[in-house]
Amino acid sequence: MDNPSADFIAQMNLNFLSSTPLSSPPSSSQGTRPPPPSKPHTTPNAAQNSTPTDFFGANVTITIIEAVGLISMDTSIFGKKGKSDPFIQIMALPSTASHNFASLQSLSPSKRKSIMNKKHQKRTILHKTTTKKSTLNPHYDESFSFKLLASHQPTIVLGVYDYDLASASDPMGEATFSLVDGVYGPNTTHEAWLQVMPTSSCPKASGSIKCSVTFGLTPAPMVSEKLRNQFIVCL
Repeated sequence: MDNPSADFIAQMNLNFLSSTPLSSPPSSSQGTRPPPPSKPHTTPNAAQNSTPTDFFGANVTITIIEAVGLISMDTSIFGKKGKSDPFIQIMALPSTASHNFASLQSLSPSKRKSIMNKKHQKRTILHKTTTKKSTLNPHYDESFSFKLLASHQPTIVLGVYDYDLASASDPMGEATFSLVDGVYGPNTTHEAWLQVMPTSSCPKASGSIKCSVTFGLTPAPMVSEKLRNQFIVCL
């Protein structure tokens, strides 16, 4: 029997790596490792893989279950690393891409003008959890429902912060959940571990967040000819 070619073996290895899901988060710096999710990540089907080019909003319900292995922000009196007082903010991002004329149809004239002039730049804080004292592995089990607008990116940002009574809370990194990347489909509840990524404000962020997310995408609105022409002129 002929030996398989190097190209064939390389292609098989690539296929294997690209299709192997991560079922649990990385272990924390304290050596704790949470159990894997109760059910595996949803395998995208053909419909889920077709990422929409336009986003018109979404109704979202998210449960922040727990976090593990977060970075220590407090120092003990002996100079050793201590704990943190973490809470999680749920945020929406302004869209940085060019809006299509259909998504603009659902906005008020003032918001439409703001987007066209690229002035809509600030994040929107939608909800936040309670603060858990002196822990790097907080348990929340708190649910929130909200609506993302057409002026938002189709991404949920979970910002982790260390509560500080005397000054502004310190960033501890961020995790994100995309509604349109093809991994998670609409109208289904998804349980997932999301890695906490470093940011410019917290380059040494660590840990992961376990959450449950259900969302429904807003259908495309009808487009008037007047708005279509207005959008084309703005381009």
